[in-house]
Amino acid sequence: MIRPTPFPGEIDRSYLGAVMRMNGLTNEDATIALMARWAEVPNWTAKAAPVVELLSRVAGVSSEQFVRQHSTLAFRRAITSRQTEVPHGSLDNRSLLSNSGMRRTRSAAYLCVDCIRADQADLIRSFWRREHQMPGLYWCPKHRIGLSFTEAPNAFTRSPSEFADVADVVDDDWLTDVRRSKPVMRFLC
Repeated sequence: MIRPTPFPGEIDRSYLGAVMRMNGLTNEDATIALMARWAEVPNWTAKAAPVVELLSRVAGVSSEQFVRQHSTLAFRRAITSRQTEVPHGSLDNRSLLSNSGMRRTRSAAYLCVDCIRADQADLIRSFWRREHQMPGLYWCPKHRIGLSFTEAPNAFTRSPSEFADVADVVDDDWLTDVRRSKPVMRFLC
């Protein structure tokens, strides 16, 4: 199995897509089955070894490290009142990982066309950035331009470069209003 290295800030689903594409697979189920066989998880089920755990094994890092660096779970659990003592990504709570480990924060997939261009110039592949998927963030913090978005099925398992020219762009006037919103800026900072 080809095991790509996840890029810093790459969201978990993007890494799943990279594993899928680099191994010549065309769907998530086949990719998960390959990872489970490689990780020697017989009779795989999501409760026995959540997908995010398999991804951490493929990446060669602990599940806690993978969740902290590539998942939105820590963001979503930052205000939880249940199981606050359990570290984000801990295998002590596989049910949380299987139910919420790779849950999305928004219905669309957001991308920055300048990030894609930079990826294509500097890296082996472009990738979906976790920070671009945060609710309330509609511009790229690095390039300061409005994000584009797609609601294409399984967008995260495909390269964001596939959507650079066809994705919808966040409206500039609306974006100006969002950037002026004190509650939004307080939330993001």
